[in-house]
Amino acid sequence: MLDEADAAQWRRRIETEADVALAWADVLKLTGQFAEAAKLQGVPSGKRVQRATPPEILQARAADRARRSALWRSVRRILVTVAIVMMCGFVGLRFVERLPNSPPLPLRLQVTSVSDRSHSKPNQFQFAVSRGDKRSLAKPAILNFEVRAANAVLHQRAVTTDPSGRATFAVPVSLKLPKDSRLHVTAGLPDWSQMSASTTLSLEPTRCATYLTVDRPLYRPGETILFRSLTLERHSLRADVDVPVRFELRDPSGATVPNATHDGVTQRGVGNGAFVLPASATGGQYTLIARSLDGFFPEEQRKIQVQQYRVPRFKKEIEFKRRSHGPGELVEADFSAARAEGGPLAKAKVRITATVDGREVAKQETLTSEVGTCVVSFRLPEHIAE
Repeated sequence: MLDEADAAQWRRRIETEADVALAWADVLKLTGQFAEAAKLQGVPSGKRVQRATPPEILQARAADRARRSALWRSVRRILVTVAIVMMCGFVGLRFVERLPNSPPLPLRLQVTSVSDRSHSKPNQFQFAVSRGDKRSLAKPAILNFEVRAANAVLHQRAVTTDPSGRATFAVPVSLKLPKDSRLHVTAGLPDWSQMSASTTLSLEPTRCATYLTVDRPLYRPGETILFRSLTLERHSLRADVDVPVRFELRDPSGATVPNATHDGVTQRGVGNGAFVLPASATGGQYTLIARSLDGFFPEEQRKIQVQQYRVPRFKKEIEFKRRSHGPGELVEADFSAARAEGGPLAKAKVRITATVDGREVAKQETLTSEVGTCVVSFRLPEHIAE
C-alpha cells in the first residue's frame, strides 16, 4: 500500500504528465479486465473501485516477463543447437557408413643371419614376424620360402613360426647355388586376415675347390695323358657336390690341342678323362685346364712337359749317409746302378765329381761291385760361400 504522500505524488504526475496518464489508463483498463475475469464480489452494482497498481509490482511483473522471454530464448537456442548436433551426427554416421573399410594392419618381417661365436653360417637365417605396431601375433604365422636362380625354382619349403613369432630357415647344403641365387620369403597368417609381408635375400653361391692331377709329369708325342680332378665344397670339404666341368689341353702357344676338349659331370666330386697327344706334337710345356661350366669353382691348371726323349738304359740311385753337411766335413754316400731291363750293372766304370761354389772340389773314378754298387767319399772345403 502507498502512503498519502506517495499517492498524492502519483496523482500529480498522472494529471501533469501525458505518458504517465496514458500508462495509467492502460493499467486501469487491464485491471478492469482482470476484475471482470475474476468476477469480483462485493462491489455494488454500477460502481467499480479502481485501485492503482504500485510501480514496484509493475516493475516486478516487467522483470518477470523479461526473465521468461530470456529463458524461452535460451531454451529455443538449446533446442536449435541439439537439433543441429543431431542432424550433423546423422549426416556423419551416413558418411562413415559409406566409407570403405580401413585396410588391415600389415605384418612386420625381420631377418637376421645365423652365426656362432666365430663366424656367420652361410645361407642360414632367422625370421621374426609381428604386427605392424610391433605387437606379437595372436596365432602363428606361415613363412613360404623359395630358392630361385635364373627364373627357376630350385627349392620350396613352408615353415610355421613358434609362439614368439620366430622361425629359422637354412638352404640345404646339398643344393648347388649359382651366382644369381635369391631367397624369396612370404609371411602371412593361416586365414590371411592380415596383409602379407615379403622380402628377397641374396644367397651366397656354392663355392668349391678343385684339384687336378695327371698320371706323370713327362710325356712324348703320341702318348696318352690320363687326368683326374677332385672337387670339394670349400666350407665343409664335402665331396658330394656334383658339378659340370670342362677339361681342355693347350699347347705351348696357348692354342687348344685338336680333339683335346672334354665335358662331363663329376661323380661324388670326381671327374676324369684321357687325351692322346698327336704324333706331330711339338715339345714344350702344355697346360691341362679344368673349368666349371656354372662358375662353382675357379679355373684350375696343371703344367705338363712334352718332349722327345730316349728311355734310360740304366737305373741309378745315390743315397747320402747324412741329411746335411757343413764346411770341412766328410761326405759319404752309397751309389747303385742297375740295367733298365733288369740285373745289376757290375764292374762298370763310375766317374765321381763334386762341385761347391761353382768349382770342382773332388774328382775320382772307380768300378762298381758285382752287385752294381760303390761308395762315394770326399771332404768339403773349409770355406763355403753358398
